[in-house]
Amino acid sequence: MMKRMRILILLCLFSLLPATGGQAADVHTIMAVVNGEIITSYDFQQRWSTIYDRIKADYGDKVYAPNMQEQIKQLKSDLLEQMVNEMIFAQEATRMGIMVSDEEIDDFIRGIKRDKGLDEEAYQRFLQGNGMTEEELRRSIRDDLLKRRMVQSNVASRIVVTDKEIEEEYARRTGLASGGTVRNVTLSVIMAPDQEAMDVILQALDDGMSFADAANEYSIGPAVGSGGDLGLFAFNDLAEPWRKALQDVEEGEISEPFEADDKVVLLQVTHEADGDIAEAMDERTRSAIFEELRRKKFDTLFEEFMELVRERAVVEFK
Repeated sequence: MMKRMRILILLCLFSLLPATGGQAADVHTIMAVVNGEIITSYDFQQRWSTIYDRIKADYGDKVYAPNMQEQIKQLKSDLLEQMVNEMIFAQEATRMGIMVSDEEIDDFIRGIKRDKGLDEEAYQRFLQGNGMTEEELRRSIRDDLLKRRMVQSNVASRIVVTDKEIEEEYARRTGLASGGTVRNVTLSVIMAPDQEAMDVILQALDDGMSFADAANEYSIGPAVGSGGDLGLFAFNDLAEPWRKALQDVEEGEISEPFEADDKVVLLQVTHEADGDIAEAMDERTRSAIFEELRRKKFDTLFEEFMELVRERAVVEFK
């Protein structure tokens, strides 16, 4: 009986002692409250640890230097601000009844793998090369899809990209005056695997063979059987090595051989004419500029929209 009593007394005494070592209970402090919803130190650390691991891998012991510690302090502050904004964003999406399912994210990732031709190993290298984990990619995809749906529900009708804006952007990129003229060239090409093979082709041309016949006979490039005819191009849309080779080449003339894409290339300008900027852009270039301008307007409108949402939010940092 006395032995049993001593055991009970010891158990009671142990229950009064604070937990230590492996027995310690995890305590997660509150770092911010957003419209009544909390962000804990645990939530923050889950995100910060991945970022810090990358910094440590890049800078090693330099992270302990005073200037790096100041930068790390700022990065932590920025991350918390970002998490607050993400929570406001998620709350607004919920309020609007907008959601993105895990299946949609899976489909999106499968699309990335398909479009880039990635197997699982290459996909992991893709993530590593972009400095992100799969969890971060999934969060980014979810946020992007939510953003698109929120904007489409509110301001999509205000996103208009005009032909004039596209042409002005094209003019800016090419260094041309808006409304001015551009050099258009019709090109034929001969490609050889190396300089030795190109020397044979140049000799054939010196002996009187036409460029078109030489293309059909010797070229390993496109348009074999069509005399190497590539069609019409805006000069400024050509790759830099091609532009450089054609800088002083006029209609009917042939360029000097040059290297591009591991081949030796020879070009002939079969026709040359000036055109306006609208005519100079091919559909692919026009479409790319349209999407880029639309995305910029989309982002601007979304930021304006979220600024209004943020102003309505009740945020308290602890």
